[in-house]
Amino acid sequence: MSRPVIATATLFTAFTILSAGVVPATEAATGQPGCTKFKKKIRKSKTAAGKGAARRALKQCKANTMVRNKIGDARFTGTRSDGVAVDTIYCRNGAVQNDPGLGGEVRKGGWRVEFARVRSPKNFTAILYKPIKGGAFVQAVAFKNGQWQIGYESGDQPQALGDVVKTNASKECRSF
Repeated sequence: MSRPVIATATLFTAFTILSAGVVPATEAATGQPGCTKFKKKIRKSKTAAGKGAARRALKQCKANTMVRNKIGDARFTGTRSDGVAVDTIYCRNGAVQNDPGLGGEVRKGGWRVEFARVRSPKNFTAILYKPIKGGAFVQAVAFKNGQWQIGYESGDQPQALGDVVKTNASKECRSF
């Protein structure tokens, strides 16, 4: 190989590595995957079944993103229906703090919404997932008839949903 070819190959490899790291880094910061890959799958799919699967995945991704946008920079306080107290902050930047009133640890690195079931923007349920060392911090959330609810997750289904109050946590989130 000649020197110009090696230099070009090296630059191409460096560009590929750097550009591949850009998109996941932004997604990793917030934790919620982007939906553009599903649009590409719809376009590139050669079969009706493939297009249908990609459309369903895109619809689920959009529902998850819509719920995440409604939850970001919010503090939820209240009690689940099984009597467990809830006090959690979810930030748009990916940080989560459980029990902030008791000085709970701020966990950065992204949280995501999974299994969102959206009947309308004012009626939905979802699972909030944050990987942590040794496991995961998981809560179920619902918004029904103007009331926020938090519970736990079992089998990808919300359980023990209890009424909570959602307040703006932008000030706290800026400090994380």
